[in-house]
This record gives sequence, C-alpha cells and structure tokens, in this order.
Amino acid sequence: MNFLPLKESQRDGIILIILWLLIGVCYYPVEYWWLEDDPIFLQGIARYGILAHFYRPEVWQDLMPYHLMPWVILSFGIDWQLFGFNPIGYYWHHLISFAIVITIAFLLLRQFFPRWICATVAHCITPAWKWTTTV
Repeated sequence: MNFLPLKESQRDGIILIILWLLIGVCYYPVEYWWLEDDPIFLQGIARYGILAHFYRPEVWQDLMPYHLMPWVILSFGIDWQLFGFNPIGYYWHHLISFAIVITIAFLLLRQFFPRWICATVAHCITPAWKWTTTV
C-alpha cells in the first residue's frame, strides 16, 4: 500500500535526506576541539609525512604499534594540508565522507533488499550516536 504517490527514486531520495539530516542533528563533535588520538595522528603526519605510512612499517609502528591504519593517516594528512590545525574543517570533511558512504551503501543495498532494511543498515553505519566524539 502506497501512502504517498511517489516514484521509487523519489522515495529513495526522501530516505537519503532523512539519513543525512540524522547525521547533522545527532552528530555534535563540530563544537569540540581535538580529542582522543587526533593529536597523535597529526604528530605522525608532521614527523613522517603522509605516504610513508603506506610503505614503511617502522613509521606506522612508531605511531600505533598494533594497528595499521594508513587510510586514516591519509585522511588526516589531506585535512592537514587543507585546514591546518583548525579542527572544524576536519569534522566537516568527516561528516561529508559519512554522507557519501551512507548514500553509496543505501543505493547499493537497494538493488537487493527492501527499502526499510537498506535505511536501517545505512543508519547503523552513521556517526549519529552521541558517543561518537572524535574525527
């Protein structure tokens, strides 16, 4: 039963807009300063650069000996080049990245599953939780 006479793509668009709004409403770290391990990542980037984390094990082991996270370093490195030490730019990049991931996940899952399952899964991977406090 259709309550709204909308096309499938219009319904998908409405769901995506709701998911994006949930990110904006529930994600509050934009008001914060550097948190948790953010300064450690920036220190590693300042010391070794960005790309060394991809091919020199001693570099990423110096930063975090038990975690290989070159994509996080790449993201921080790009943000550092764009925004310097202004955390607001980092957080906005984070929000935009999540919006893109949610959109891709929803549209991909929509090919195989009902709309409500896709929206639920997409919402579960959002940072729309109060305990998400870092970049």
